[in-house]
Amino acid sequence: MNASAADRGQLIEYLRHWLQRLEAGESMEAPAQLSEHLGNSESAFYEQVASLTQRLHRAITELRLDQRLTRIVGDTIPDARDRLQHVVGMTEAAAHRTLDLIDATRGATNEFIAAAQRLEDAGNRLATQALDAQAHAELAAMLRGEGTRLQHNAGILRSNLNDMATAQEYQDITGQIIKRVIRLVEEVDRALGELLGSHGGMLKARGEAPIPEAKEALPGPALPGRPAANQQDADALLDSLGF
Repeated sequence: MNASAADRGQLIEYLRHWLQRLEAGESMEAPAQLSEHLGNSESAFYEQVASLTQRLHRAITELRLDQRLTRIVGDTIPDARDRLQHVVGMTEAAAHRTLDLIDATRGATNEFIAAAQRLEDAGNRLATQALDAQAHAELAAMLRGEGTRLQHNAGILRSNLNDMATAQEYQDITGQIIKRVIRLVEEVDRALGELLGSHGGMLKARGEAPIPEAKEALPGPALPGRPAANQQDADALLDSLGF
């Protein structure tokens, strides 16, 4: 009990008078002044205990929050950064692979167009010209060659389409990674919210510092409630990816 010297002296005086009354055989009940003094002292004691408990609780909460923030800064954020870099790498690799397959498929489709034209010419020749045996043999050989080329190009087209589908399988993996990063961001948001709740008054007293804008921010996809990126933004994004 943290009482002042005057309070202690007064308490000793009350106790001395009570002891004299007890020695004289008077009532054992404590004097009203002594009871009141002890009650006031007890109230002050409990107030100090409550204040100490609040400070201890605040210190434990801040320690736990500091530990969370230390873990977030030391482990969570670097892990999220590495995961997002992995997602970017997989997305970029899949984009390049898909574009290469599209170029290869475009060549195969051009061969289909040329073969269709040659077959049309051959059909017109059969319909309008009287062909001898040698001409028939040459035309038959040409048709067999076209059939072989069509099968070859069809195989290329089928293979490229399968490879395109395989190249998009990265989205399953990146989707899981992005979901985990979202959970990490939510944890950071909760920790920062608790930090602001614990130190909000102190932060307001310091005033608001302006947040500098990023000089070169890549445009992202259109989101509900936000203006969509224009063609210039899309071209800038493709240029940044090397397309």
